[in-house]
This record gives sequence, C-alpha cells and structure tokens, in this order.
Amino acid sequence: MNHTKQKRLDFAIAGLQRRWGSHVIVPARQVQPEQRVISTGFPELDRVLGGGIPLSAITLISGQTTSGKLTLTYKILRRAQQSATTSRSPRVNSVAILDLSASGDPDYVARCGIDLDHLLLVRPRAGKQAIDILGDLVRSRQLGAILLDGLPDLRTDPAAARYFDHLLPQLCLFLKATGCALIILDELQPPWLQWLTGIRSNAIQHCAALQIELRREHWIESKGELRGYQAEAHILKSQRTRPGQVARIAIEFNATVRARDTW
Repeated sequence: MNHTKQKRLDFAIAGLQRRWGSHVIVPARQVQPEQRVISTGFPELDRVLGGGIPLSAITLISGQTTSGKLTLTYKILRRAQQSATTSRSPRVNSVAILDLSASGDPDYVARCGIDLDHLLLVRPRAGKQAIDILGDLVRSRQLGAILLDGLPDLRTDPAAARYFDHLLPQLCLFLKATGCALIILDELQPPWLQWLTGIRSNAIQHCAALQIELRREHWIESKGELRGYQAEAHILKSQRTRPGQVARIAIEFNATVRARDTW
C-alpha cells in the first residue's frame, strides 16, 4: 500500500474510532487471542492442560473419595470468580454448585477461596429436576462456571440418567453459546456395579472436552500432624493437549485450603 492510500485508511479508521470507540476497530496485530480456559490454580496441571479447563465445554473429573477432585474443582470455581472480576463483560460474575447429595459444606467452600456472595448453591429434590435446573442455569448467561456434584446420584435413577444422556448434546450447544464451563464430578465405579444397575452409558465421556482422573498418592504430614495430601491428575481425554499426561498436585490444609507452591 502506497503512502497516500495508507494516510486515507488511517484517516478513515480514526473517524470510525471517534464515532464507535477505539476498541471497535484496531490493527489485527494488536488483538490478543481471548483466553478460553480457566486456570486450575496448580501450575503443573495448567501446563499439561494448555492453560486450564475449557470454557464453553464440559469437564469430567473422576476419582475416589479423598482423591482431591472436589477440592480441585472448588479451586477452579474460585478462579472463575476471579477472572470474572477482570472481564470486560460484567455478565459473568457468579458460579453455581448443584449439590445433588446435599453434602456440600459452605465453610469448606469458603476456605477454598470461593466468594459465597457470588455462589449459587442448588439442592434439587430429584434427578430430573436437577437436569432441568442445570439447563436453566446454563441458559441464564449469568454464570462463569457450574459444578454438578455428583454424577453417581443421577445414575441411581435410571430414568434421570437416560434423560440426562438425551439432553447432553443440547446442553453442549448451550455451553458453546454462553461461554460457561460445566464441571461434572464422578466417582470411580467397579465394573460389576455398572452391570448390577444396568446403566453403562458413556455419553458424558463422549461429550466431555476434557476428562481428568484424580488419584491420591499419599497424605502430607509434618511433626505428626496431617497437613494435606498429594495426588496425581491423569489426563484421559483433552481437545487442547495430548492425553495420557500426568500432573502432580499437592494441597495443604490450614485456616484456608491452598495449592502447595512447590508442586
């Protein structure tokens, strides 16, 4: 482009920016790609995940009790709240927990860093009701992240499990349209239990963009007192990075629950 044409283009751009705002039209080299992930708060896990868990998609986190999956998820919800405070869009300012077992502890949630003033705690009465509420929450466009805790409770009701599987593709479309991240927690089940219940659906594994399995390695002790635990996060499926990778995470207990800086 010659000098005269460049001056005319610069003049036209300046006029458009004065009328519509300087952020509307900018040179392409000045545009930074939008961050489409939420940090987990654990640097090594973020590294193997390509930055964190994906927005606009489903993340499935599984593991035995005390494997660290619930604490990891709470730390992600905290990061979702923090990212909302710096976002250009004020609509994403809260997170939600669908507590299907009604066992969530607000005190522990707060010690994991989640702002209770910007948390919706939902305790549906039945499986189908939980699924309908989940759809409404996603469509509300007011949430940065939603935790469904837990999948085993839905599986106890075969009708609710089938209903959930049927609506999963539509739910994925809603997530893409709203930018919300959906995290689903699952327990590792022995194979014989699947045959006993008759529920062997892999629809959630198919729809999830990311699947992580948490395995607790050992407890962390200091001077005879329990201080936390170390776990391994196994990446079973990922659309952003290579599956099969493993990241170590360590969580320490105190007045607050925090990621250990040395891991």
